[in-house]
Amino acid sequence: MKHPTDTPAGNEVKKLKRDIDEITRAGVRHYELYELTSKEIKDTLVANCTIPPAQPDPERTCIACVGVVQHAEDFVDEIVDRFQKEGYVTKTFNMNVTLPTSTLIRNHALQIFWHQKLSSLPESVVDIKEVFKLLISKPVERGTGLTLDFERKKIQCGDGRHNVVKALTLVSDERFASIGNVPPTAVETKPELESIEMTRESVFVGGRYLKYTRDVSQTPWSVGTTILAELSVSGIVCDTVKNAFRANDYKFVTAGREDANVRMLGNGRPFYMELINPRIPSLPHETIKGLEAQINTIMPDKVQVRSLASIKPDDTKIIKEGEDTKTKSYSALCWTSSLVDQDMIDAVNAHTHKAFFVEQQTPIRVLQRRAQMIRKKEIHSLKAFPLEGHFLVVHLHTEAGTYIKEFVHGDLGRNQPSLASIVGCEADIMELDVLEVDLEFPPPERFQ
Repeated sequence: MKHPTDTPAGNEVKKLKRDIDEITRAGVRHYELYELTSKEIKDTLVANCTIPPAQPDPERTCIACVGVVQHAEDFVDEIVDRFQKEGYVTKTFNMNVTLPTSTLIRNHALQIFWHQKLSSLPESVVDIKEVFKLLISKPVERGTGLTLDFERKKIQCGDGRHNVVKALTLVSDERFASIGNVPPTAVETKPELESIEMTRESVFVGGRYLKYTRDVSQTPWSVGTTILAELSVSGIVCDTVKNAFRANDYKFVTAGREDANVRMLGNGRPFYMELINPRIPSLPHETIKGLEAQINTIMPDKVQVRSLASIKPDDTKIIKEGEDTKTKSYSALCWTSSLVDQDMIDAVNAHTHKAFFVEQQTPIRVLQRRAQMIRKKEIHSLKAFPLEGHFLVVHLHTEAGTYIKEFVHGDLGRNQPSLASIVGCEADIMELDVLEVDLEFPPPERFQ
């Protein structure tokens, strides 16, 4: 004689029970199990159970999920509409969900309640937000034409939930039940979707820039409401690239920096842009070169770029690591209090092939924003070229991070030795140009 559960209907019930059991255990990612509607589950159970099922009130909000799971699909259209409006170029998506913190406390209260009523329970259950994600994944996939990727990078938003979970583990069940609501109280309102945030991992573009004028700062420069430089390299260069990738914003990072009144010549200064939340993840090499040409028509007599290329995130390390290894070459127009003579030129040129170190205290002009310390920097070579009267041009090849202006005038004795001490009289710098930044960047261009 067959047991009732050996019938086809009974087998269906057993399968459903197995599915439900799998769903309730942590780590489940088979969202096909969530494809059954509430009506399908109810009809299967009603048709095969001998115990009359409780009649749920469809208007009552679930006390465990505060209606989040119950009304999950109500949010799908808004999510799909927002995605289509943003216009991300992608084939896959990942979903991160932040639910009301109260769900953590309510679920804890329910666990205590069921422990009081039942002899055994599963050791762990799926987080409500995981159930919510699985419930809406298929509808969102259908609405957007994308595929949910569980393996993609997840973003942690805040630490409030973590703190709540930690606090709950420190409270005994008895203590919680004495001061909390076990089971949780009824919920009177339906959940609402507070916000939809869409973001993508940053992409990076690197290159080198040249600055031919002395009235452009590297980045926007102001003190309070006073603008000290109307134009900036980042403003001229980055907006074009940001718009091409349809990014929200950018970060402009360079291998060192020059003052606004210093020109950047030679092969340019290495830089990269981190494009934040780009709608377009990549552009062909030809398009990137087109952006370079476009940038170079904006203010060609002031700022230009070269070697513009897409780079990998790891390539950005070259800029940081280069701070300790790169060297720079400069040309400085200098004034001396005494007439320039051959003895001065010879004194400087004695260091053409003879490196030496200088000790530089933090310059007086930057003490308000940098800590006071002594930096030891190497001057690899000096070469002087006399002009008329009190002027000469000095070419310098130095370690990165050397304060050139302070090396010339001595900064009230805070820089030793200085050009002034070498020529034996007061000296000052009139104009300064960076001729070379010896750093290979960006890496060799990659053709996709």
